[in-house]
Amino acid sequence: GFAQFDLTVNNESVLAGLDTDLYRVDYFESYTMAQQDLLAFEEPNEYYNMNPFTEMVYVRVTKKNDPAVFGVGSFKLIVHSASKVQMAAYTTARPKQGGFINFMPATVRAL
Repeated sequence: GFAQFDLTVNNESVLAGLDTDLYRVDYFESYTMAQQDLLAFEEPNEYYNMNPFTEMVYVRVTKKNDPAVFGVGSFKLIVHSASKVQMAAYTTARPKQGGFINFMPATVRAL
């Protein structure tokens, strides 16, 4: 496996009640890229996994008016077959400026 994912279905869970007018959600290939805010996925709503069957995706939540305030978390994409895929693994991320971001990625079907 490979499949197409809409990573943005996780935005609500990632934000956990944070205001979308105040916070931005971006997805990345690695923890380092997410920490440094480098090369976010350009089309997270049409993402194809690069590794077969399982792949970690890193998510960064950034305060729009103060980019120094952010949190990074991750979840695993799992492809069981061409017709059944899911995003799994509960993630807790510790934002740089204190607090926590908790989310449970959604289960999705291949597009």
